[in-house]
Amino acid sequence: MYYLALNGAQSGPFPLEHLRAGWKSGELREETLYWQDGMPEWLPLGSIRPLLEEAGAPATPAAAVATNSPGMVIGGFWRRVAAFLIDVLLLGLIGFGSGFFLFRFYMSLGVAGILVGLIIATAYFGLLSSRLGGGQTLGQRLFGLRVVDAHGLTISPGRSIARYLVLAFPFFLNKALSDGLVGGLWLGALLMIPVIAGFLSLTYLLIFNRGTRQLVHDWATGTYVVRTISTQPATAPIIWRGHLIAVAIICLAAVVLSCLLPLAVALPIFRETYAIRQRLLDTGVVQAATVTGGTAVAATTGRVDSMRVLTLLVHLKGPPLSSPVVAAHLAGIALRNDPVVSSYNRIDVSVSWGYDIGIASGVVTDQYRHTPAEWQALAAQP
Repeated sequence: MYYLALNGAQSGPFPLEHLRAGWKSGELREETLYWQDGMPEWLPLGSIRPLLEEAGAPATPAAAVATNSPGMVIGGFWRRVAAFLIDVLLLGLIGFGSGFFLFRFYMSLGVAGILVGLIIATAYFGLLSSRLGGGQTLGQRLFGLRVVDAHGLTISPGRSIARYLVLAFPFFLNKALSDGLVGGLWLGALLMIPVIAGFLSLTYLLIFNRGTRQLVHDWATGTYVVRTISTQPATAPIIWRGHLIAVAIICLAAVVLSCLLPLAVALPIFRETYAIRQRLLDTGVVQAATVTGGTAVAATTGRVDSMRVLTLLVHLKGPPLSSPVVAAHLAGIALRNDPVVSSYNRIDVSVSWGYDIGIASGVVTDQYRHTPAEWQALAAQP
């Protein structure tokens, strides 16, 4: 028995004779997706065309026919994820290797260092996934995958580069925002729209688009990640329209969430920490800062202790002459900015410096913990 994807919904089960009749009448086409028990993925009917056109042939199991005449066999979830993880690992090794020799150069680039990682990653994915690399990155080659167009053919380098940039844009933009590239609150919120939309759309399609397994960058460039056993040329399946509607709803939700972010800063719980963050950035030596306040709970035998803790995570633009002096100076800024800070039981300051090029990072971190009174004494020292 067979199941069909008709008008954006699953229909069936149907016997083989029903499929043959629909195929003969033209109601069912090559791109119509079908599924049968035992199949890992939905496949287009074009992949079993000989079975549908041989009315007198025995009802061979669909999975066996798909193996003998595979058509376009879409790469599965785990195979694709594993290949991507291998590629990310290789890029990370490239980034760490170059950072070992170019540490100070990468650090001098500051936030612009992510452009180095973007160029390296774009060259890797963009060129290898094109016809120049046979449509395969090293990870895809290891797991038997290939990037193709709707006809099962490898794509041009330009199209492959555009495909990767669509995928990479939310990731690298989020890294740039977290590293302090944009200072304005509303501008930062505006740039968060593609970040939120990109992450949520990618997650949704990765989990639910089982028919074509196309993610946003695949759909935008009309590409597919297929098994290397696929016939070339072959007819590609079409993504279900409901997935596109879901992505549109996700994008709308991203707009709403991004507009709420600046409004959330006005709440008392965020107002004081955001003001302290701005004071830290105004020092001119801080590249990025995160300020959080909360209650820490420590459980011991027969006793539970709690304390209010303010945490300053600060990334400097360069190596300090004295990390403890810088930490005391930053804690002093927090204490002078808001009298409420002195009511905390402890202030934790994490001072870090180094480089981050997106595909790899090298960071030195020093951490200090003192009470507000102890920090005031340290900050007063010459």
